[in-house]
Amino acid sequence: IVRAGAAITLAELDFTVEAANQAMAYDSLQDSGLDVFVPQIYPDFVTRRIIGMQFIDGAKVTELASAPKEERRRLVSSLIDFYGFTFHGPIFNFDPHPGNLLVDRKTGRLCVLDWGQAKRSTPNERIAYAKLFLAAAMFDIGLFAEACEALGFVLADPAGKPDTKPATMIGAFRFLLRDSRPMAQSRVDFRELDRNLGRLTGDLKSIQSGGDQILKGPLLSISKTAVMLFEVAGTLGISMPLLQVLALHGYRTILRELGHNALQVHSAVGGFVLRQTAVVAPQRQPEANSWQMQARMNSLLMTLHDEGHLLGAQLVILDVESNATLADVALGHTSWLDPTPVMASTIFNIQELSKLFLAFSVLRLIEQGLLSPETVLSNEPVQDFWGRARGHQGAAADSTVVQLEHVLAHTAGLMEIVPSAVQTFAELCNTEAMAAVAAS
Repeated sequence: IVRAGAAITLAELDFTVEAANQAMAYDSLQDSGLDVFVPQIYPDFVTRRIIGMQFIDGAKVTELASAPKEERRRLVSSLIDFYGFTFHGPIFNFDPHPGNLLVDRKTGRLCVLDWGQAKRSTPNERIAYAKLFLAAAMFDIGLFAEACEALGFVLADPAGKPDTKPATMIGAFRFLLRDSRPMAQSRVDFRELDRNLGRLTGDLKSIQSGGDQILKGPLLSISKTAVMLFEVAGTLGISMPLLQVLALHGYRTILRELGHNALQVHSAVGGFVLRQTAVVAPQRQPEANSWQMQARMNSLLMTLHDEGHLLGAQLVILDVESNATLADVALGHTSWLDPTPVMASTIFNIQELSKLFLAFSVLRLIEQGLLSPETVLSNEPVQDFWGRARGHQGAAADSTVVQLEHVLAHTAGLMEIVPSAVQTFAELCNTEAMAAVAAS
């Protein structure tokens, strides 16, 4: 880190280096479609001690705090889009702060200055950053670790003792890139975070150490950028989805790398939407008198897909008495990194889907009066993460028994990130070994 910082600092003392960086940034933005620009460099007026560039009659971003809200929103959106683009482009500014931003008084366009501290990215690094943002958006710990390793930041040794650092880092990363908020609300967020982290003890203290890692090495540039984006958005009083925008730009980079040039990804209410998605003809043709059900299910799932809540889905509705097919729908794509069309015959790993049926069955029994949320399952005390006994919401303060609603809400159980008896990742992935640990 020190060597990298020294190299960047020395380069900043040579204006020929800064001019070359700025010229590259200027060229990269020409066909980007972004409402952001970099001043043009005049090569005939560049030496090691002098840099000649286009003059910009601009205002500081902070001077627009009283501008109309739509104008402030446009500026913040342009700024986030710019960094989403440059993180996956040939060069990005390694010195992000509000002082390096101007708003052109004539056009209202955002201008990014000072390219002395800049990093030129290789194609592999661009893909790694893209996977990093996508992993954070999807909470994919495996992809997050893969991206960090590609950037030279190895998180864990698969042959060593299980490490909670990837999981805690991705949580901290998501917090860092949470939706921007006005400054007063952001201060409340950090006070609440400090208060909660201060309560952690024992193994849970590793959550805090994992969060510290995002401020180091190749992730430092992201941390600095996020702080600047929050500062500008907060000063202008605008809330924007930082992670969603950065992940969207990253995902477009991944699609190009994977050769899926025919697919287009767009931002939506619930996340991303992959276009050119058609409803696949069902394997089983619905009964003639059930066309309304088929149409309703098509419409419902396509709406969820178009709003970004659904990447892909299969749905079959059968009449339990006649075994007639009432609806058979398959649409969307199988996964973000393998976006092939979902067919009626596509096989998925359902993972913990059985929890849904169990929870639904319990809720039906509650609805029928056969069970109650207050049904006592154990007289052993239920504790929260910080070891304090508690009962269900609304119960007396000394009510510490485990009730049905605790189980349904995942607020009862033993909090242990990795069992102490587990020594390696291989053991953690060994079903027989883990069964023996659970039985001991």
